Amino acid sequence: MSLTTFFDAVLQDLNINPTPQDVSVLSTMAAGESSGYLLGQNNPLASTQLAPGSFSLPGSAFSSGVNSANVQGYSSQASGEQATAATLANGNYPAILDNLRISAPNSAYAPGTPAAANLMTWQGGSTEDVTNISGQGGGAPQARGVSGQMGGTGGNAATGSNKTTTTSPSSNPFKISFFGASVDFSSFVFIMIGIAILAIGAFALLGANISKGGAVPIPIPV
Repeated sequence: MSLTTFFDAVLQDLNINPTPQDVSVLSTMAAGESSGYLLGQNNPLASTQLAPGSFSLPGSAFSSGVNSANVQGYSSQASGEQATAATLANGNYPAILDNLRISAPNSAYAPGTPAAANLMTWQGGSTEDVTNISGQGGGAPQARGVSGQMGGTGGNAATGSNKTTTTSPSSNPFKISFFGASVDFSSFVFIMIGIAILAIGAFALLGANISKGGAVPIPIPV
């Protein structure tokens, strides 16, 4: 089974005349769902739509080790095609369907469009499909594994596992201007402690010199 054959049938189930453009869009979405594995489960778009004979895929198939979204495997190609069509038509992706019906160009999926919002819903907030289809915005495609879509019998609303990255906030977010340089608070404290130690040492030496009757040299202008 090829993606082209699969999505031709999905589009027909949606009463949409299959075109190379529409198949390309759906195939790009499938690439974001690790389609190599899922295609063998008759589910290249990682649908969670329940169907007769469908089964929850094992957690080992997912990078997280858990199939928390209950992504399904389908017993036949026809069953998977029908479940995928039902998922696309479940009411969460009207702009994608509108674009497929008119074989809209890739630019119709660009950031800020209704279809882009639908794609982000599909991917749990990720802009990967938006970027890969439209070629605009969203940054570089994100590395990810199989991702499910939640929604029980109602179909997809992506979990977004492995679709976002987080960064730890700075432990010292406060910045201080010190002689024209910007330093964080902890560095400023260490600098001031060092200056204080040097000052104390200098005064100690000065006091010791005076107590011994030593003269403190004072520069005299010539």
